[in-house]
Parts: sequence; structure tokens; C-alpha cells
Amino acid sequence: MIVKAYEKSIHIEAMKTLLKRLPVRHATYAKVSKEIWTTTARDLGEDIVFRELEKVRLPYNHAVFHKLLLYAENAFELDILLLTPFGAVILEVKNITGELEFFENPAQLVQTKDNGDINKYSCPATQLNEYKY
Repeated sequence: MIVKAYEKSIHIEAMKTLLKRLPVRHATYAKVSKEIWTTTARDLGEDIVFRELEKVRLPYNHAVFHKLLLYAENAFELDILLLTPFGAVILEVKNITGELEFFENPAQLVQTKDNGDINKYSCPATQLNEYKY
């Protein structure tokens, strides 16, 4: 059962509005443009995963939540939370193409695109470990 349905990020429209007001040469223009692209890609990935979860017919009661904001010592957001009588599954969705490598020291995710470009991200496993309470 879907308890908290998929919703697009509310920040995309605000960033697009900001971008329209900024001169192209403004110091934050490129940063805001990249954040719009990143947030849109993240939303697309979460939407794809959520649509697949909507199709799943589990033989037991379950609940699915999208973008669930929780509070412990600090506030944190779960992309997708699946609760079942047997436990909870946290899905931290990444919409990243190319070859992906996970490293422990330092903890990072390295993306190598088909064109050879390399990007480094914080490790999603580390992010999930931060959710332990």
C-alpha cells in the first residue's frame, strides 16, 4: 500500500525561477544550473523506482513512503521506505549512468561515463550508515 506517494522536488521550480533572475555571468548561475540538473535526474530515478514499487503485489501487508523526513539527533530524508511485517527496507536511489565503482578508503562512489569523464560522489553506503540509530 502506498502511504506517501511520489512527489517531484518542490525546489526545482524555485531554482528555475531564481535562474531566470540571475545574469548568466553571476557567480552562482552555474551552481544553480547544475543543482537543477542533479535534482531533476534524482527525481527521475526516484520516480522510476517508485513506479515499479507500485506494480509490486506483495503477499503481505506493507507500506511505501516517498521522501520521508525523519528526526533523530538530526533531521534526515529517506528516498523510499518500504515497511513490511518482517522489517524495513530503505532505498537510497541514485540515477547515475556509466561504470560505477565503490571505494572504502576514502568512502566514495566513482562514476566513469562512456565518454571517459570521471565524477566522484560521496558513498551511498556511508549515507545509509548515517541512518542507523
